[in-house]
Amino acid sequence: MGEIIQAVTGVSYADYIQKHVYDSLGMKNSFTSTAEAKKKGLASGYQSVFGFMTTTEQTDNPSMLASAYLISTAEDMSNYLLVQINKDRF
Repeated sequence: MGEIIQAVTGVSYADYIQKHVYDSLGMKNSFTSTAEAKKKGLASGYQSVFGFMTTTEQTDNPSMLASAYLISTAEDMSNYLLVQINKDRF
């Protein structure tokens, strides 16, 4: 999907999401970059290592952006959900 959006619009997937989703829905704490999210207080992730929970560093992987690397808050995601529930009205 990310490649199709880039090919059709001529802009990066990250820029498209920022303009057409995050900005238009007032999602001020949503990011397409781990580095930008870290500047705004991105929480640490955790993973189990031999049965012990340990913090894990969130890597920035732009090639996975369209499938797994969008970062958001619960509050911002509620804006997105409202649009889905209200048939594209925010």
